[in-house]
Amino acid sequence: MAPPGPRPHSIRQQSGPVQSQLEAACRPSHPRVNQGVRLPNHGLLHGQEADGAPSNVALRNLAFFKHAVRSFVSLTKLTELDVSRSELDSDLLTGIDQLLLLEKLNLAFCDLTKLPFRFDSLINLRELDISHNKLDSDSLAGIDNLALLETLNLSSCDATKPPFKFDSLPKLKELDVSYNKFDCDSHVDIGKLGFLEKLNLHFCNLRKLPFRFDSVNNLKELDVGENKLASEFFNDIEKLVSLRKLNLSRCELTKLPFCFDSLTKLKELKVSGNKLDSGSLAGIDKIALLETLNLSSCDLTKLPFRYSKKLCDLLNQLTGVGPCMNTNPG
Repeated sequence: MAPPGPRPHSIRQQSGPVQSQLEAACRPSHPRVNQGVRLPNHGLLHGQEADGAPSNVALRNLAFFKHAVRSFVSLTKLTELDVSRSELDSDLLTGIDQLLLLEKLNLAFCDLTKLPFRFDSLINLRELDISHNKLDSDSLAGIDNLALLETLNLSSCDATKPPFKFDSLPKLKELDVSYNKFDCDSHVDIGKLGFLEKLNLHFCNLRKLPFRFDSVNNLKELDVGENKLASEFFNDIEKLVSLRKLNLSRCELTKLPFCFDSLTKLKELKVSGNKLDSGSLAGIDKIALLETLNLSSCDLTKLPFRYSKKLCDLLNQLTGVGPCMNTNPG
């Protein structure tokens, strides 16, 4: 007689405290209140224990977790779920839309090609990260039903157009759609996101800015690097009175058509990789709060600002290159 084949894999085949605690976490009748699940690399299950038991359960077997996540309906109190950097089949995520209290969801770097759940049931979602998946615009349809969403990361998702209507996400504060090759003719009106504070459009195949600066005047961080944008699109950038970080690197700019002294709160400026000479950067030393400045690969023959004499003396002492001519007295 041939030896019996392997028994079907099940949760109950696992042994030890990890198995028993996870079974308890997924049992609807257990008094435990589950707050969040996270699976980076080999996986973690975070829970707030009602009985004083350990709140972190380490999972050593990914297949074990795959069986556990099928029972999303039992995790009715879950508010945070992180399964990023996991090679999960899309079907294993079926049922996430049953987590009606979910506020944070991270599915980044999961090699997903589709999302087998509906966004319109996740009405409490405030943070969503589905970046670095092969998701086109059609597979992201329904995001505009997330009316409470505040943070959205769609970086590197192969989208050719924004998968939502901007006026449907009135509370959005952080938007990252970098590294998507948008169709240049696609209608994008980010200006309708009146509360937006952080915007990342890095490497998005843009030929023009998809907003007016006066419509996004709450912006604190703006990244439009590696887009072929003409200088005139920045004529009104001084209207961003709250701006702290600005990245215009590799935008094929030949001049910066704005007054530096108007960006009074700017702390970080990146304009590397543009054909900017020293004259086009004159006045940059008027940004009094500037802490980080990147001018690499800008065709400079001299620095577009002056050192204080004290700083210049220190540089001469450290480098030994001789007298520094680019100085202000004092």
